[in-house]
Amino acid sequence: MNLIQSILDSASLRFLNQADETFWLPAQRSTYAGEVDALFYFILWLSVFFFSLIVGLMVYFVWKYRAREGHTSQPSPIHNTTLEVVWTIIPVLIVIVIFYMGFTGFMNIANPPQNAYEINVTGMKWKWLFTYPNGYVDEKLHVPVNRPIRLVMTSEDVIHSLYIPAFRMKMDVVPGRYHKIWFNANKEGEYDVYCAEYCGTSHSDMITKQWFMPRENSKSGSRMPRTSSPHCRLMRPERSSTSSVDVPAATQSTGRPTPARPSRICSATRSSSKMGQQWRWMRTISVNRYSIPRPRWSPAISR
Repeated sequence: MNLIQSILDSASLRFLNQADETFWLPAQRSTYAGEVDALFYFILWLSVFFFSLIVGLMVYFVWKYRAREGHTSQPSPIHNTTLEVVWTIIPVLIVIVIFYMGFTGFMNIANPPQNAYEINVTGMKWKWLFTYPNGYVDEKLHVPVNRPIRLVMTSEDVIHSLYIPAFRMKMDVVPGRYHKIWFNANKEGEYDVYCAEYCGTSHSDMITKQWFMPRENSKSGSRMPRTSSPHCRLMRPERSSTSSVDVPAATQSTGRPTPARPSRICSATRSSSKMGQQWRWMRTISVNRYSIPRPRWSPAISR
């Protein structure tokens, strides 16, 4: 395995991992995006190589052994031990390399760091709700840069799928189940967020925009933020006897985050025009790194 890792880390294969935006993929904006991209490009260019080789040989053999006047066909070979061994060993080695790259990347994605900041996510037709540990609920997701963020996700109705291409992050959101995924954004900015599972008539409206927002100085401590829009309000959390952090009352009895019902927290911005209907569920996830005062409506996340 050390040999495989050395080969994959060699300078000759570093071109497979491109941090900037390419024709195939957006720019990498999470710590594990490079592992995902390396596997993607490895399989892509390996497939291109063998496709070109096989098609090229097919075209060459068709031309060389074509029927023509004065040519006598030769009997076809039915067995070649050397060739059979080669085309067995090479695919096995390729599968081992792909498995190693995929398994190591999967284990990294599946195991969040211990200090990850946890945010509860609720998917519903056709929007997302994000609940912070202090009880604040919003349709926007605000996260700091260079800090692990763990999302605990469930659905109110049908299966959704939270997909952030720039983070190479995608996870199904299933009713009655709690799925967890984490990421660590390595650069502030705005990024696209989608629902990648068809969930009904307005599935295409279930899109989000991540954008950079400043945050208040971490030394000032965490506090309950104010509402971000006239369509959302705060939950009224109850203080836990074992924690100094405000948490929603719905988590007290079960120990698990219970998604807040959208009808009690947020109402959608509705428009009579078709364009308003098309984009009424636009939301944001922001990534930031600066310790400067944040707007009134952004949630507090302490380091």
